[in-house]
Amino acid sequence: MLHHALVRLLSKNPYYAHFIMSFKRRITHSTPTAAVALVRGQIELWVNPDWFFKQSHAGQEDVLIHEVMHIMYLHLARGKKFDDARAFNVAADRAINQLIPNIKEHLPDALLPGPTEKLGLAAEAYYQQAQEDLAGHGELGELDDHGQWGEGISEEVLKEIVRQAHSRAARAAGTIPGDAQIALDLIGNSEIAWRRELRAFIANADEYIRVKTRSRRNRRYGLMQPGSKIESVLHLAVAVDTSGSVGDEELKSFFNEINSLVDLGHKVTLIQADADVQVVSTYSKSASVLIQGRGGTCYGPALKRAEAEKADAVVYFGDMDAADNAAKPSIPVLWISSSGRKAPASFGRTIYLQRGRANAT
Repeated sequence: MLHHALVRLLSKNPYYAHFIMSFKRRITHSTPTAAVALVRGQIELWVNPDWFFKQSHAGQEDVLIHEVMHIMYLHLARGKKFDDARAFNVAADRAINQLIPNIKEHLPDALLPGPTEKLGLAAEAYYQQAQEDLAGHGELGELDDHGQWGEGISEEVLKEIVRQAHSRAARAAGTIPGDAQIALDLIGNSEIAWRRELRAFIANADEYIRVKTRSRRNRRYGLMQPGSKIESVLHLAVAVDTSGSVGDEELKSFFNEINSLVDLGHKVTLIQADADVQVVSTYSKSASVLIQGRGGTCYGPALKRAEAEKADAVVYFGDMDAADNAAKPSIPVLWISSSGRKAPASFGRTIYLQRGRANAT
């Protein structure tokens, strides 16, 4: 009967059907619902017949696409960075279920982002809210089984498996769904994920401000009062962790990314801080920067200084190994983690730097 579900999927979404044909498929009671696992270097799809075949045809097809997306977005390996596996499981489901049209109609237990959460973000972006939801409700009715994820799964090995499965599926299907192409782009170039997350963050933080200028006549007061015009003037405070735990290569990668912020045309105020703020300056790509700090680590002082500088938002680069519990500022915060650790605070969004680039989905 699993074969029948694959045949139906083949007629509707041939790419995903051919992708699954690269998996070893098992009908088993080892999982309560459905699951994907990496076993001795091969992806396996596990399906519990008592659960799977009770679903509608559309629901069965959605389950298969759901499992493929977990593989394509490397969720099996990425979850090991997080202390709370259940929260990452929920976050991963919310990240991909929104990509499957009408999934709630076919699978009522499918988890989607909450009403206050933005769509189109990485699993990591939904992690904090998932923790809060689990703390408040205990169980959220996860669609599938993620018990085989985590330790011992190499992200690089998984990437290569995905590339090979994609190559076979693309040749056989002839076309690639847009969501699948995005996932493959992220595997091939982690910089794409960083740019996408950064754009989303800036879009939220950006605001139009009124700049008083005499370049336009004030219609009410003539020349006695300046006119005004609307300009997009985003002031970003970029905090850099210059403590002793951050190495020279990490700092180099930080400034590579900071230069990309400058290229966007916004004002950037650089805040170097270890246990306290060391130096504050207006940053430009031509500026000569002398790293100051290399002591202990506290993130609160730089966040307070960003507010004092009247910044519109903060981007904080660091290894996330802080000794303090920073208070939530009144402006948005984007954490850039170079260590794989989660942010040392319950607020803000996090992007993870890997090998000098940032990775998100």
